[in-house]
Amino acid sequence: MNLKEQQFQGELRVRERVVRMPPESSSRSVHIPVQKRGSTFEFLYGGSLPEIRDGTKGYLIVPLDSLNPEDRAAFEKLHTERLLPKGTRLLVLVQATVFADELLIPSSEAFAIPVDGAFVEVELQEDLTILLRGTKPPILSSCPCYIPRLDIQARSLNHAYSLISERYEPHRASHTGNVFQKVFRRSADGTWEPLEALRKAAQKSEEERLGEHRRKVAGTTSWFARVASRLKT
Repeated sequence: MNLKEQQFQGELRVRERVVRMPPESSSRSVHIPVQKRGSTFEFLYGGSLPEIRDGTKGYLIVPLDSLNPEDRAAFEKLHTERLLPKGTRLLVLVQATVFADELLIPSSEAFAIPVDGAFVEVELQEDLTILLRGTKPPILSSCPCYIPRLDIQARSLNHAYSLISERYEPHRASHTGNVFQKVFRRSADGTWEPLEALRKAAQKSEEERLGEHRRKVAGTTSWFARVASRLKT
C-alpha cells in the first residue's frame, strides 16, 4: 500500500467491520393505455381512467411527432453538464470474495446512505460530464480513470467498475453494473453519496427547464387568447 492509499484510508476512518444495507425498495408501476380527446385523456378501450391518488407523479409517454415543433425542440434538446472535476477521487462499491485485505472499509458515519460492502478508489483523469436529453435518462461521459490499487488506467467509469469487479468479484457471471449506484463521491458536508444523487439533481434541473418552457408557452397562449377575445368584442 502506497502513502497516498494509507492517507486515504486514514481519512475514511477505516474499521474492521461492514455496514449492512437493507434491500432496495422495489418501485412497481402500471401502464395505463390512454387516448387524448380534446383537453382530456380517456381510457383507450372505453370508460373512465382508474382513480389515481392525488399527488401521484409519473411520466406521460407519447410519440414525439404528436408534439408541436416548439415543444418537440424543447424536449429533444441535448446539452452537457459537468458533474465532477478532473482529479476527483471516487469510491467503487464491491461485494468482494477475494483479496479483501486490499479494500477500503469505511465507517458507517462516512456515508450519506447505508452501504453493504467494501470499496476501491478511482481517480478521474478528466472532467466527468453528463449528457442531458430532456426527460430521457441522462448518459454519463466516457471519462478516463486511474485505479491506484490495481495501477490500471480505465477508459471510463464503467470500464473501471468492470476491471475492479473482475478482480474482487470473480463469482459474478457479469462484471457490469450501474455506476450511478455503485460509485460514490464525497459531498460538500464530507459524507460520501452515490453518483445517483448528482444524476437526480441534474435531471431535476433539466425537467425544471422544460417546466419553465411550458409556463412561457402557456403565458403566451393565454395572452393571445385575451387579445383575440378583446378583438371579437
